[in-house]
Amino acid sequence: MSHSDAGLFSVICQYATLLRYLAQLLIVLLLLSLFSVPFVPPGTASYYMMLLNFIMLVPLLLVVLVFAYVCQQRRSRKTVDAVTDETRELSGDT
Repeated sequence: MSHSDAGLFSVICQYATLLRYLAQLLIVLLLLSLFSVPFVPPGTASYYMMLLNFIMLVPLLLVVLVFAYVCQQRRSRKTVDAVTDETRELSGDT
């Protein structure tokens, strides 16, 4: 990960809670779209809007989930590093 990527993720990870809410909203929207599939006749304008909805929601959900995953990994790595530093200080290894 380059320095600019680290800066980008440090900004994005400040909004980790909002990323989770956004992922939940996108999942609800996808479920609602899936429930409408049997009721929308193919070839109508509603059908093409439903397809467009899937085309937009699925990649957006994937991007949000990847960002949330990277932020979770960064947070757990910081926790492990902090515990390791405390252990070194307590054991006298400097």
